Amino acid sequence: MTASLCRSVLILVVTFGVQIGAQGQTPAPAPAAPQNRLSAIPEEKMTEALRRALAEYREVRPDGLGELGGAGAGGAVGAGGPNLWTVYVHLPEVLGPLRQLHEQSHVNPRMSQKLVHFIIMIVARYWTNDIWTAHEEDSIREGLGRDTVTALEEGRHPQHMAEDEEIVYDFCTELLENKRVSDATYARAVAKFGEEGVVQTAVTAGLYSYLSIAVNMAYPEAAPSGRLAPFPR
Repeated sequence: MTASLCRSVLILVVTFGVQIGAQGQTPAPAPAAPQNRLSAIPEEKMTEALRRALAEYREVRPDGLGELGGAGAGGAVGAGGPNLWTVYVHLPEVLGPLRQLHEQSHVNPRMSQKLVHFIIMIVARYWTNDIWTAHEEDSIREGLGRDTVTALEEGRHPQHMAEDEEIVYDFCTELLENKRVSDATYARAVAKFGEEGVVQTAVTAGLYSYLSIAVNMAYPEAAPSGRLAPFPR
């Protein structure tokens, strides 16, 4: 076989392989909205499970879902950018339990509301999630320093934190980044908050990580950054 013929055969093989590979690829579906891959659910397509979950929520919050909750035209839900409600309406069986866990972080806390908001913001910053926005000003009203909030937003270790804030920051940061908590940090946390407080800290961090992961999934690649700038890779 001549060199020219070999080159021709090679070109045909490569071209054919590229065509087969392209045919095997599944094109990505167009996002339902510029900032949300998930579609809104019109009222006529709501399942009974979703209707029950929404009714239970409205009993607790008579003001309804509102714009941030994804209320759309004609009674649709799941409209707007990704958040707790616009994502989890697609899985109504977990919507109620999630709402209950979400409320227990604030209704029956073993920690001060300042620290509950701080835990949520540490997690939101770790996942670069706009859950941050709902807690930023609340945390400051509850006594968290604005300089602490700014440092956290910018990815810096906050300076001049109170003792309880320092313990929570170390505990959550170790748990998120190392997937474990050191004995020394755990001992400080138990001494300050007791075992119930330590468990609530871990459960709250886990809950808001769970929420953040699903919400982050719903953003299309081309969606602009939200309130928090992504950390450099």
